[in-house]
Amino acid sequence: SHRRRNFPALAIGISYGNGQTVPARLAAGDTGPHAEGLHHLLGIPAVQCIAAFRDSMFQLWAPRLYSHYREHIESMHQALLHLSRNFQRSIFSYATFNFSPNIQTFAHQDTLNLAYSWCSITALGQFDHTKGGHLVLWDARMIIKFPAGFTVLILPSAILHSNIAVQQDEERASFTQYCAGGIFQ
Repeated sequence: SHRRRNFPALAIGISYGNGQTVPARLAAGDTGPHAEGLHHLLGIPAVQCIAAFRDSMFQLWAPRLYSHYREHIESMHQALLHLSRNFQRSIFSYATFNFSPNIQTFAHQDTLNLAYSWCSITALGQFDHTKGGHLVLWDARMIIKFPAGFTVLILPSAILHSNIAVQQDEERASFTQYCAGGIFQ
């Protein structure tokens, strides 16, 4: 259970907040009880392809913001050589896997993310996207059909967002990537 709703979610990556004095790998993702499973997920070729695709999307649609990210992320990695990346071909420093059977979130904002940063969300599972699984952007008053396999970039700290449940006999999961705001201080 967590603030977004009651479904299993596991995070892994570089964090900087909650009293940390320097950026560090999230301990739960690297040494916690689910670390082996998370590292297995990071090594799956299809997951690596999704991460690389998102990186390309970001670079294509927001090249100046992407350059800003690259400058800060590369600088951090040069100063803190021990920090490993989740993916070699992705600028995002953090990933969360939200597991099935039915990911439905409360309306929320991700205020610990960089305020002007994008979050990449990929819907996974088997569900009828015309009947459920929609992405809701409350401030924009938009409800967006969000089929499995599709990826979207949103500003999660600026936009109140959620998603709608899928049908009872269907499954939906998601894979998100983003950056902690503290990394950019």
